[in-house]
Amino acid sequence: MAFCPNCGASVENGAIFCTSCGSSIQTNDGAPETPATPVNEEVVYNTPQTAPKARELNVAQLVWAIINIVLCCMPLGVAGLVFTIMAKDSPDDATEAKRLKNAKIFNIIATVGGALIVVFYIIYFVFLFSFSEYMYY
Repeated sequence: MAFCPNCGASVENGAIFCTSCGSSIQTNDGAPETPATPVNEEVVYNTPQTAPKARELNVAQLVWAIINIVLCCMPLGVAGLVFTIMAKDSPDDATEAKRLKNAKIFNIIATVGGALIVVFYIIYFVFLFSFSEYMYY
């Protein structure tokens, strides 16, 4: 009993092609041997392929990232937007979850940072207008 040099499957002596992967089986001198049994090309080459899972775009994360871009923190919002879009094209569930988690982290940081900036400006202007009568004298 011989073995396929490509996939390692056992093939009958004298076979030209492997019945598992379809690769050529050759003798030590390089010349192909005569086939013992015909290769069923339909079985070898028409194996069913599984289509990648169709993933949906996380609209909530996408909208949140766009709001962050427009209202407060452009760089962090862009990072959140990029990770949200990349999650749609992920090859597996683990990668998708990791990218959505990264997008959420960037969006949270952008939102909190924007809120802190707004609070800082409110405090600044309250003090500015409260003590403005003392500043110019």
